[in-house]
Amino acid sequence: MTNKYNSRTNDQLDCEVAERVMGWKHYKSEQGGNGAYWKDKERVFQAYDWQFCPSTSFDACLEHVIPAMRERGIIWSACEHDRDKKTFLVNYYGIDDSTYIHKSLPRATCISALLALDAMKGDEDKQTLLKSNKRLKSQKYKLQCKIKELENDSP
Repeated sequence: MTNKYNSRTNDQLDCEVAERVMGWKHYKSEQGGNGAYWKDKERVFQAYDWQFCPSTSFDACLEHVIPAMRERGIIWSACEHDRDKKTFLVNYYGIDDSTYIHKSLPRATCISALLALDAMKGDEDKQTLLKSNKRLKSQKYKLQCKIKELENDSP
């Protein structure tokens, strides 16, 4: 399956999961220093102090990624896809576009989470467009009614 996440390195994938799934922000320390700093709601931490590598560690997926998705009401699912090729199929219930197959269960879990968020973003965009369209139709109807009212009032 081809998608924009296939070509990401594990580090790039981990960074995107940290930002989009976990909601962490990249943080620059005023003291400088090496390594990636992350900031969540409660603390600032460094990547080398605490390794966040869900693309290669299923423990990180279990501890962070899957619960973060569950907080959004999205449930993780995985199964063995092809025993001979030793691949896993991962998706999030109810989001068809989140299905991803890979030999690495952690990488499949991360990419599937990002695909699910992409699909949800698409749904949010569609809902916004529908609301805007309804609002415009309502305004158009009100203008048409006002024009008819003015036409009826004119001699």
